[in-house]
Amino acid sequence: MGVTPTGGAPAVDRRGLGATPVADDPLARRLLQRAQGAMQKWPEGFRGFQARLRCRDEAGAIGGEARVFAGGRVESTLPPGPLTTWAEASLRSLARARTPGFFKDGDGRFPITLDPDDAHPRGRRVRVHADDPGARAYRIDAKGRLGLEERHESGRRWVVVTYDEFVRTCPGRYLPARLRIFTWDLAADTLVESADIEDATCRVDHVWLPARRRAVLARGLARRALVLELDGHTLL
Repeated sequence: MGVTPTGGAPAVDRRGLGATPVADDPLARRLLQRAQGAMQKWPEGFRGFQARLRCRDEAGAIGGEARVFAGGRVESTLPPGPLTTWAEASLRSLARARTPGFFKDGDGRFPITLDPDDAHPRGRRVRVHADDPGARAYRIDAKGRLGLEERHESGRRWVVVTYDEFVRTCPGRYLPARLRIFTWDLAADTLVESADIEDATCRVDHVWLPARRRAVLARGLARRALVLELDGHTLL
């Protein structure tokens, strides 16, 4: 995958993605399964948590409480408005990412192959030959972690996530501490929006929970900085 000359956004790379007949590569399968398995998840059977929330941007701040459930459901007392929309979407995304699942029920359902080594700083490219849209690819770094994820969404959107920093959790596990998300419109071949996200976590009993998210969202020339803070966590 290349890099665009502006803003550090990775360029769109659609080489070989899609449901073309290919032979599964056992090495690629192991690399991807181990990299995904090293991401810290919530325990099996974990229902969710409740916490106090504070959310702010340049225009103001709001506060309330939320219940966040495994799988992505969120209930909050935040007042209606753009800050609440972003806060609840962030919590849904975090919950979905932390909810455990079996590899065989996700990317493991499809043939997986490994591209030739191209000395990319984020590692070799592993392709998941799923339906298009739905095609996915990953870069796996020298430590066996996910360095970059590409996915085709909604027929016209191409999303690239770069994992720039990590925090260690349980032995052999980690969570992203900084990631960037770039979204392209494929028809127009243009970068539509980007998000630079920093996450902090806390441990309650044996569970790692979100404590803070800071995001800078960019769309065209417009920039918006938001902060979501959580405390008083209790397990459901």
